[in-house]
Amino acid sequence: DEILKQKVRELALDPYVDFQGWQDVSLFPSYILASSIGISPLYRNVQHDVAYPNKIFQYMSFAKPVLASNATAQKNIIEKTKSGLIHIEKDVNDFKTKVLELYNDEPLRDIFGENGKKFIDDEFCWEKVSKSLIELYQNIEN
Repeated sequence: DEILKQKVRELALDPYVDFQGWQDVSLFPSYILASSIGISPLYRNVQHDVAYPNKIFQYMSFAKPVLASNATAQKNIIEKTKSGLIHIEKDVNDFKTKVLELYNDEPLRDIFGENGKKFIDDEFCWEKVSKSLIELYQNIEN
C-alpha cells in the first residue's frame, strides 16, 4: 500500500485516488454500480491465460463494459460476448487509449454493458451451466 500511496503523491493524483482499505464483500455491488467501466488488467501467465477472473462476470452482471488485458481466457470471453475492449498487457498507452475510448463513448459503454448482461442472463446462468454438470455426473455414474 505504501508504494502505491507514494506513487499517487508523486503523480499528484491525491484528489482522484482514494485508498479504501479492506471492505466487506457486501459493499462490492455498490462499487460496481458507481463505476462506468470494469477493469481486469491481468498480466499474462499460465494461470491467467486459462482461467476467468470472477470480476469480469460480476461486471457483466451489472451491465458494465469490461476493459480486460489480452490474457487468453478473458480476452476470448470478452470478444465472444462483445462486452468490452481488450488492451495489450503491460502496455500503458494502449490501456489509456482504451479507457478513454470507453469513458468518452457512453453509447459504446451501454452496448457492451447490455451485451455482457445478456450473456450472464441467457448463457452463464445456473439453469444452463448446470445442465452440462449434471450430464457429466450422469456419465460418471454410468
